[in-house]
Amino acid sequence: FWLVYVQAAKGYRPGGINSLYPRVMAIRNGVEIPWRPFTKYDGDRLWSLEAGGKAVLLSDALRLRGAVFETFWNDLQSDRLLPTGLPYTTNLGYATNYGVELESAYRVGALELKSQLVLNRPELSHSS
Repeated sequence: FWLVYVQAAKGYRPGGINSLYPRVMAIRNGVEIPWRPFTKYDGDRLWSLEAGGKAVLLSDALRLRGAVFETFWNDLQSDRLLPTGLPYTTNLGYATNYGVELESAYRVGALELKSQLVLNRPELSHSS
């Protein structure tokens, strides 16, 4: 049988406030270097689009799947570390990812041969 599909998905993660902020970022040569970042970070939003197909051939012995996808991520959140080792969350910017996925499986008796290939191009398009 053959199956062709198109899928769109939207995701959202709320923003917040970093509550674990040290008074100083580091101490160098006995001098405190103050930590003055924005303590608030924005929510990020994601759109994912995918189109593909699946096929089962040769009396269920051969299975094929292929898809192309595109993802758009706005105000990408990332957990980072201060030089002191303490974590904080910040927005990195805007990211995109384009790609293709291919899979196959061929079965003869108890033996099954599988292959997978993913090619993608992630990119941080606008950094904050």
